[in-house]
Amino acid sequence: MYSKEPILEIKNVNKNFYVQKGRGVQALRDINLDLYPSECLGIVGETGSGKSTIARIITNVDTPSSGEIYYRGEKITDVKKQQLRKNHLNIQMIFQNPKSTFHPRMRMQEAIAEPFINYGIIKKKEAMKAAVGLLESIGLPQIYAKKYPHELSGGELQRIAIARAISVKPKIVICDEATCALDVSIQQQIAELLMKLKEENHMSYIFIGHDLAFVKKVSHRIAIMYMGEIVEIIESKKLISHSQHPYTRSLLESILPVKSRRKNDIKILKGFMTEDLNIGDGCRFYSRCERAENICRLKKTRLTKVDELHYCACHVKNYEELQIKNVVGGDSYEKASGN
Repeated sequence: MYSKEPILEIKNVNKNFYVQKGRGVQALRDINLDLYPSECLGIVGETGSGKSTIARIITNVDTPSSGEIYYRGEKITDVKKQQLRKNHLNIQMIFQNPKSTFHPRMRMQEAIAEPFINYGIIKKKEAMKAAVGLLESIGLPQIYAKKYPHELSGGELQRIAIARAISVKPKIVICDEATCALDVSIQQQIAELLMKLKEENHMSYIFIGHDLAFVKKVSHRIAIMYMGEIVEIIESKKLISHSQHPYTRSLLESILPVKSRRKNDIKILKGFMTEDLNIGDGCRFYSRCERAENICRLKKTRLTKVDELHYCACHVKNYEELQIKNVVGGDSYEKASGN
């Protein structure tokens, strides 16, 4: 997988939002990230860390303040309308709240057929027939073709959103917290459906979420974000044993174990993620980090290579060896993550 050229490249992307004249916040700072063919890349972080902003920039909903994004070597930022339509064919997005993305007076068959018609791929009659076929591919009977959004449950509506997203056979699908509002059992069903469709259609995924255990289960690699920066990129299978950034470790230690008799298994990260993103050039995790040194306050961190496919942004290099038994009760994390 990783011997191939990336299908998507994000290079030095920054995003500033201006609240008032002369005053703004830097929501993304120097984002560098690659997505490979047939890969599922997870992005995890707290609310406000910049995960959804990355998704909106990739799909051209927002534009970066600086930096560039390339799809198969072709620049897709700051493009004209015709090229933008082409980008939307290649890159589709599944949103957190599916109900808000459907017209309340449009039946599900019409909603799924709409991309075929809008992009002129096939005629309306053929599109309506194809929509029924897509319903079957996501495990819903034909009767759902005549239903309206208010007649479906959250899980059913999310399945329809998935069918609509894959209808034009995109090469990249961005799942922006697409399962976080669903019951745990429904989350599992949606995840299995996404993986099945990924293999059948040879797609690449960017899976954004808060649940580290769940994202680990469905992803090949994970990018950890904190206050607009990527602090660590690591293979999912090495997350527990090889992760090094203090924030990644804090996320692991905060996961509730399935079975444990110990009272001190869960470690709460001290402090809060500040709303002030204009905090200078130092490490943004400085005020909450137990390992912080003076250099962390003064000098910006940069992602540096630790090992193959593993990058970490931290000044402190004397990491202790991670003992799995000290992470949320040993195998409890593995059980929580389903691995």
